[in-house]
Amino acid sequence: MKRSVYGVSFLACLAYSLCSISMTLSNKLILSNYKFHFPILLLLWQNSFTFLALYLFSSFGLVRVEPLRWSTVKIWLPLNFLFVLTLVTSLPSIQLLSVAMVTILKNFQTVAVTLGDNFFFGHHISRWTAVSILLMFGGSVVAGLNDLQFNLIGYLSMLLNCTFGASYALYMSRLNTQLKSSMSKAYYNNALALPFLIPLLLIFREVPLFGHKTELFWDLKFFLLLFYNGICGLLISGSTFWVVRVTSPTTYSIVGALNKIPLTILGFMFFDAPVNILGSISIAIGLGGGVVYALAKRREFLKADDNMLPEISKGIKVPTV
Repeated sequence: MKRSVYGVSFLACLAYSLCSISMTLSNKLILSNYKFHFPILLLLWQNSFTFLALYLFSSFGLVRVEPLRWSTVKIWLPLNFLFVLTLVTSLPSIQLLSVAMVTILKNFQTVAVTLGDNFFFGHHISRWTAVSILLMFGGSVVAGLNDLQFNLIGYLSMLLNCTFGASYALYMSRLNTQLKSSMSKAYYNNALALPFLIPLLLIFREVPLFGHKTELFWDLKFFLLLFYNGICGLLISGSTFWVVRVTSPTTYSIVGALNKIPLTILGFMFFDAPVNILGSISIAIGLGGGVVYALAKRREFLKADDNMLPEISKGIKVPTV
């Protein structure tokens, strides 16, 4: 049973990690390589794709989602507001900063979530967890001071993104609703994001401006990439709620931070980001902190699981998607 619980947690983290990496890279390709300067329109596409896909899957009986109810909507709106703010602030940073820098600076969100988990919910921070956080924080500071593509707006967007992202992760874990499945939560999250995004789309007049990008209308590769981006949005929505439900806000945040290992490598391969020796050292420090954290959390998980064996033997169910 212990291996089953750990296996489910591992699969949830792996699914979220793969989806997060794919989403970040596809966003970067769309925004930078195709000069698609319409972040709100891209977010509206991702949320609409996920909402419609889940609605159709539910209609055909492929997945089960709870219908929209006002009593649940009222509880869900604050979380959804944080969700939209997290999305809106993420795209300028992805567009203006290198992939490596974005993933390294995400460590600040990990630190905030871990401290918030301890302060608000009383979750203990072990010695090795603290060491890993210090390593990741130090790597982020060195990387920021050594950034060869410094952009003030990009850094401010990243700071806001980490703040809203940490608030989102902490609030999501304590949200008390009748929604049990990850797909139902993803359905609500994306459906309720639309009323926030549509007014922003009108305010920034992105649709008329997009109308002038006529060269994209006939680019089949662009539309294939856009479709792939929508699939990534669908998968990351479900995997996000899955990993928080079977683990914790801190683990959810650290999995996102660990994504910087493949993202940093892929960023150098596909986007030709400049880096020097000090930059490589900062990345290595950050990556080392992520590895230490992963090992520390695994040790804590197995220790806690040993203490719960008497209860598990009485029939605690293994959580599933």
